[in-house]
Amino acid sequence: MSPARKAELILVLITLIWGTTFVLIKSSLEYCSTFLFLALRFFIAALFVRVWFYQELKSIPPATWAAGSIIGFFLSAGNFFQTAGLGFTTASKSAFFTSTVVIYVPMIAVFLARERLRLSSILAVIIVTIGLFLLTSPQGQGFNWGDFLTIFCAIAFAFQLVFVQMLSKKFDVKQLVYVELLINFILAIPLVFIFDQVFLASEWKFWVSLLYLSVIASSLVFFLQLRYQKETTATKAAIIYCLEPLFASGIAYLSIGETFTTIGIIGAGVVIAGILFSELARF
Repeated sequence: MSPARKAELILVLITLIWGTTFVLIKSSLEYCSTFLFLALRFFIAALFVRVWFYQELKSIPPATWAAGSIIGFFLSAGNFFQTAGLGFTTASKSAFFTSTVVIYVPMIAVFLARERLRLSSILAVIIVTIGLFLLTSPQGQGFNWGDFLTIFCAIAFAFQLVFVQMLSKKFDVKQLVYVELLINFILAIPLVFIFDQVFLASEWKFWVSLLYLSVIASSLVFFLQLRYQKETTATKAAIIYCLEPLFASGIAYLSIGETFTTIGIIGAGVVIAGILFSELARF
């Protein structure tokens, strides 16, 4: 198996894990205020990485701090808008709007990463975008404030994805992921005091979800992203990440009964078709 193919399979695994997070985040916000939740999540995630890669993190060069801070800033912005948006929209729609990252990544990658666009990638982006429109059109489920916030989430994640592509080739990924997660924790702290009406319930289900979101869906996933995404292109990675809402909607249906209309299901199918086209096309 080629390094690129192996990397793309790992990106699918990452996407599956991300797909599990939407329902868990939405339910967690019933037990914890928004930005306190983000602060706790990334504190635990950064602490876990600190212990996991203790030797490698004894000395982090200033350039790595700067690179990790850039990635961390855009990840933090994305999480800010995504978590806030989940207070107003469904887990499934949040996942699909997040996947509009595929629209923005090619444009950003051309200018920042000097990435050459293949015709097949452009066509795949168009197909996926049509699918997303069908899913979120008024005939599908309509557009709300949470969807609007989640569009900004997608833009922030697009920048994060491109900077991961650029910087993970130049710096130690173990140090990068630690700085990235730590920056997310640091940036969440002032938001707790500015925006939150702080509350925290002592519900065991919340703490189990928080540990999963911190260790598996943050520490492990962002390490894998930094380690393997660089083996493919930013645009191809963004297209693969469009599987996230399909995983999320399936999990939302099984766990909390969220459903889509017929046109929404058609839109989801078009997204899958676009991803398959990207993988199979060679032009």
